[in-house]
Amino acid sequence: MAGIFHAYDIRGIYPKELTTDIAERIGLALANFLSPSTCVIGWDMREGGRALASAAADGLRKGGCDTIEIGLCSTPMNYFATANYGYDAGVQATASHNPAEYNGFKISQEDAKPISYETGLQQIETMVLKGPLSLSDETGEKHRRNIVQEYHDYVLSWREDGASKRKLKIVVDAGNGIAGVDAGPVWERMPHEITPLFFEPNSKFPNHVPDPMNPKNLEVLIAKVKEQKADIGIAFDGDADRVAFVDETGAPVASDSITALLAADLLRKEKGAKIIIDLRSSWAVREAVQAAGGVPVIYRVGHSYIKARMREIQALFAGELSGHYYYRHNFYTDSGIITAILLLNIVTRTGNPLSKLVSPYAKYHRSGEKNFKVASPPAALARLEKEFSAGAKKVEKLDGLSVEFEDWWFNARPSNTEPLLRLNVEAKSADQLQENLSKLEASLKS
Repeated sequence: MAGIFHAYDIRGIYPKELTTDIAERIGLALANFLSPSTCVIGWDMREGGRALASAAADGLRKGGCDTIEIGLCSTPMNYFATANYGYDAGVQATASHNPAEYNGFKISQEDAKPISYETGLQQIETMVLKGPLSLSDETGEKHRRNIVQEYHDYVLSWREDGASKRKLKIVVDAGNGIAGVDAGPVWERMPHEITPLFFEPNSKFPNHVPDPMNPKNLEVLIAKVKEQKADIGIAFDGDADRVAFVDETGAPVASDSITALLAADLLRKEKGAKIIIDLRSSWAVREAVQAAGGVPVIYRVGHSYIKARMREIQALFAGELSGHYYYRHNFYTDSGIITAILLLNIVTRTGNPLSKLVSPYAKYHRSGEKNFKVASPPAALARLEKEFSAGAKKVEKLDGLSVEFEDWWFNARPSNTEPLLRLNVEAKSADQLQENLSKLEASLKS
């Protein structure tokens, strides 16, 4: 059981590390911690998903909470059910983009607010491991609710009027995850020519791991986009809350370029709105937000942090390099399919290819995220600050260490699960990037 509680979710190898007995204790601990009257229960296609979700529901009912089972679904669909119908909590059995042997839970409270390690998972972990766990005098009731049609209608409501004027050729890779179920019927109701890849849910992920941020998992999609001469390629992660895009040339599009493009488009209707930007994102993103009349807010990595900050400042939109995109009008939650629809709105309305739409945001030189094994992440960060802060315009510790100069910047942040530092560097010239990246790498390897 040790080690399955993480910063944003519960996740472990099933059934070795995460069993149905543990799942039931998690459900009862959630009932004790949150005291919800109602909780949505859903699961995706992973091995043991239904059994784990049912066990968690048993625990919730023993704690006096009514459960509302919505069945096989995506994480965004669980968020929708929790927030749209006013339930007190949501439990989704999923391990997102992890390999096939994993399963777990994402847990939210009312309005689909996430419960992270800092806001409840730590207390739930303590209850599961050590107790106390209290049974309710009255057992909760079990209910079933079919929300599929309402959910798909809601998702399609994000399409613009007249968006069907241009028919696109689109390749969609569901990665044998839940996106084929979650969004498959949505594509059928759109006018575009869709080439589906791996829409059949399969817990073994026979084609590739459903992690679209890993370039090797986009290889089949890229090949098919080129073969079909498609306008765009779309790839979802396992539980369909993240999404990645490939342009008409077969080139993967940087996630922060999508953030910039969507932010600028959304700001057409709400000038002056706040847009939250993952602190690893390019300078080009904040520049795009400012040019479109918005207020860029740089913030730390992680969906629970970003969602909480969005609510605090009523941000219109937020984007992360990990392919999470969040919307105020989607209950401040992330959705792969809504993001895809918004991007298609822009492509159809403008008539421009995706490569042209994102080209203005590829103006700087970037390292991509690099991982370094270090004996002590805090010590490594302290060494970087000492060696690289002289002459900096800005030094921040919002998430790890961010140091910004006139011509380049870097962020180094510790992994939540491993003794690693993750490094991102950007510069105004290729020479500056290589010079400073080499210096940083030498420091981290010393």
